[in-house]
Amino acid sequence: LIAEAQSRGELSWWAGDRDDLLFDDVETSVEATAFALQALAGREAAAPLLSRAARWLLLNRSGGAWGSTKRTAMAVYGLLG
Repeated sequence: LIAEAQSRGELSWWAGDRDDLLFDDVETSVEATAFALQALAGREAAAPLLSRAARWLLLNRSGGAWGSTKRTAMAVYGLLG
């Protein structure tokens, strides 16, 4: 999981480009990053990657949300880790 993270500067995220739940080809990096945060928080709570990914999620909001109800719910879920 850690090896799959993408990083730029002080930010890290996990890329996604398909929503298999909705059978749609859409950008799903918010959901992927949220799930990765949840997984890592349970196994490596002190991993520096966690704060970098949380920062990426927070910076990828638009007007206090993440573009859809589903993305917003997943982002909050990931941040609550």
